[in-house]
Amino acid sequence: MLVPVASPLHDPKAVKAVWSKYLSLLKDVVNSVHEPLITKVEELKGLPEANAYVVAVLTGGSEELILELFRRFRKPLALVAHETQNSLAATLEVASEVRYEGGVAEVFLLREGIDAELSPFIRACKAVGELVGSKVLLIGESSPWLVYSIRHTQSLTNLLNLNLVKVGIDELIKLYEGADSNEALRIAEGVINESLGIEGISKDDVIKATKLYLALKELMNSLEVKLMSIRCFDLLKYGVTACLGLSLLNNEGYVAACEGDLPTLITMAVLKYLSNEPVFMGNIDWLSNNELLIAHCTVPTKLVKSFKLKTHFESGISVGIEGYLRRGEVVTIAKLDVIKGVLRVTEGVVENEGPVSPYVCRTQYLIRLGEGARKLIEEPLGNHYALVRGSLRRELSYVAKLLNLRFELIK
Repeated sequence: MLVPVASPLHDPKAVKAVWSKYLSLLKDVVNSVHEPLITKVEELKGLPEANAYVVAVLTGGSEELILELFRRFRKPLALVAHETQNSLAATLEVASEVRYEGGVAEVFLLREGIDAELSPFIRACKAVGELVGSKVLLIGESSPWLVYSIRHTQSLTNLLNLNLVKVGIDELIKLYEGADSNEALRIAEGVINESLGIEGISKDDVIKATKLYLALKELMNSLEVKLMSIRCFDLLKYGVTACLGLSLLNNEGYVAACEGDLPTLITMAVLKYLSNEPVFMGNIDWLSNNELLIAHCTVPTKLVKSFKLKTHFESGISVGIEGYLRRGEVVTIAKLDVIKGVLRVTEGVVENEGPVSPYVCRTQYLIRLGEGARKLIEEPLGNHYALVRGSLRRELSYVAKLLNLRFELIK
């Protein structure tokens, strides 16, 4: 929301002229504009709550108004100053106090191109606003090998005010066994037709995997959750994997993670909310000459150019997904670690189209990173990382500030 503030001593004609410039440059960035101009504290009463406020600092002497706006809502502020009327002086003063009081106040200068500068901040505020207070479904406990990741549960819950809903694998299996076989067949045939084919598995394996997808979706919808992680290896004794189900759910706008990994799930959610793109999670399998190999047996099929259905790598049963990539595509890789208080981000370029090794999980990203890539293994943040298309470093730098985390960009 764009909110104009000014001192009651302002020159109405001069302020009106500069306010029209704000509207011209920011109209496509903000989703709403508050009018009329606010010059008194009492006039803040009618202001609705928003994820963030873009404040047009029209004159000096408006510091107390802005500070009161922050204290009422405790929301991030984008303070936009212009070059006259002591606007920047007021902006710097109040930004300093908001930060002292533990808030987020970013300073922007009104000029051509400000929409591109401001948009990443607004997207970050929206993403964090969507994430805070979320209901999260955990099906089973974290996988036993996630010995570090499991430590984050309470800290993440506290930081983001998460509502964790825990369900046993047995409850999911009941839904799986009762899933509509005809619907599962229809979906399975559609996936097979969309794929490059099946290898080492049968059509019946795919039907079982789509039955599990239906069970997962029914469970998530019944609990009204959009974020979920599952202790998926426990499904192997039932002869089915979650790889295809997680892929389809991520295609449809849910955020679904493997192995009961909560910190990676939350990282995936951040990337999803920033980009509105499906997100991949994977193991760091190797790093050599600044080439990172990150792989997993599930990938949102909308994220890749094409795909083949094969077995799950470790178990050799059920369905895994071998994704074929777009060589040269820029990707962002991230991991949120609340114990160390860091949001780690790196960007790179995809160097492969298909698998590079038969000895790691089915979908394999080989990514060219910068010279600092060894930090990923020299200062580990656990095994899994999240990956999404495009460059999100600016948005993620703001996410780190909003969550009071250190932003670590590996170049």
